[in-house]
Amino acid sequence: VMPPIDIESQTLLNMADYDLEWLITDLEGGMRTGCMKSTSEQQLSRSAVLLYRGKAVGCIYGSKSAPEQRPTEESLYCMLNDLQAADAMVSIYDLPEAVTGAMSALFLGFPEPREDGLNELDQFNAYMTNFTQNGNTACLAISVPSTSSLCLVFVHKGIFGGAFFVEDQIYTKDPEDIFKLFRGDPDTRVDASKLPQEFVASGSRFGYSLSMAKQKR
Repeated sequence: VMPPIDIESQTLLNMADYDLEWLITDLEGGMRTGCMKSTSEQQLSRSAVLLYRGKAVGCIYGSKSAPEQRPTEESLYCMLNDLQAADAMVSIYDLPEAVTGAMSALFLGFPEPREDGLNELDQFNAYMTNFTQNGNTACLAISVPSTSSLCLVFVHKGIFGGAFFVEDQIYTKDPEDIFKLFRGDPDTRVDASKLPQEFVASGSRFGYSLSMAKQKR
């Protein structure tokens, strides 16, 4: 998950000093868009949740006691549970809607079909043309075998929202940085996930309610 673009937006909390209900109310009521990460040595866990206008639109949870990957909703329950551990630490920071909205497609969207007979650069361009012309919200994943690296490209409501180089932890809005990947390794591959159009309709607030998830937990 991307680090903060604006480090000044980051807030660090020791959850022993705060109430979970207060935290959830603050995130939902403030329509927070960004990321919340948490750690607990007591639970041997780390987690991160993507927030879009106060709702959870993606969640990753990892624990040494249960290292298998979990679906978004189950990961969210586990994260909220561990936030009540005595040593839970939280980091909250803002991210652009273009980033969290697009990244949510990796969790809540569906794979976009590829076109037959295209090389990877042409496939990338075909995806981008399709998404921008149709006002889609999507995330493209570009994998580079020679460097074992990954680049995530964001499209939000048809507008290019930048790219994040995962291994280097670099965010850029320069398309040339993306095209270099295809020129540098002939085995570079692109895949894409797209949100259902009704999710990004005007006024829609898609994703999981943190307060509802807390109750279900």
